[in-house]
Amino acid sequence: MNRQKGFFMIKKVLTLTIFIILILLLFLSCSKKKNVQKALAHYNQGSEYQKKGQIDLAIEELKKAVELDPGFGEAQNNLGGAYMQKGMLDEAIVHFKRTIVIDSFFEKGYNNLGGAYVEKGMLEEAIKNFKKAVEVNPDYVDGYCGLGRAYFQQKNVDASVSAFKKAIALDEKNFKARYSLAFVYYSQKKLDEALEELKKALEINPNAAEVHVSLGLVYQEKKMSSQAVDEFKKALEIDPNNQLAKANLRLFPEGGEKEE
Repeated sequence: MNRQKGFFMIKKVLTLTIFIILILLLFLSCSKKKNVQKALAHYNQGSEYQKKGQIDLAIEELKKAVELDPGFGEAQNNLGGAYMQKGMLDEAIVHFKRTIVIDSFFEKGYNNLGGAYVEKGMLEEAIKNFKKAVEVNPDYVDGYCGLGRAYFQQKNVDASVSAFKKAIALDEKNFKARYSLAFVYYSQKKLDEALEELKKALEINPNAAEVHVSLGLVYQEKKMSSQAVDEFKKALEIDPNNQLAKANLRLFPEGGEKEE
């Protein structure tokens, strides 16, 4: 009889213990859910501030988001981006690294980390992360553009051209890839190739003052002064404060027949 009573007492204690554990788990689950909801609210507010260029306020909100939910990868990534906008590269790198720890298949995290390393002049680290971005997603155009930029700064021009061409093969209408490739060609004095890419970039974005300036510089190198003047003037029509267009325009006399 005593043995049976003891058995029932143990069973009662175990039942009560399990009940308490379930209540605690439910409480923790509800608490975590509330934190996730609050984190999302701070993330959304921070993202809005970021879009408006209110970077200090964005950082404040995004920091609250990751404090409430450290596993919130998008918030970690955006916080890194906000620090990048402030020029706080070390802080940006910390959060981009956390982003890819949370999600090792998030190509944008690797790309952003690569961009931060480019800004710090750590080109090998940058290239490693850009390569990881396109390894995770072979169709990731921004990753190839990042590689092109890093290789160019490394003075590996052939690899830079190859990366930008890969980006263009994936997206023929990608303005950044076209314009960047034109810049690389211009640096090599491959003026015809640069001219071709700049014209294609202009088809994508006709109101890009920087493309008109670059066209002017190419025409200037090709001794086609009237065309150069026209491009610098077009740049100033779009952006009246473009100092590079103003400076180059002063080098040319007005008028003259267009060279063919």
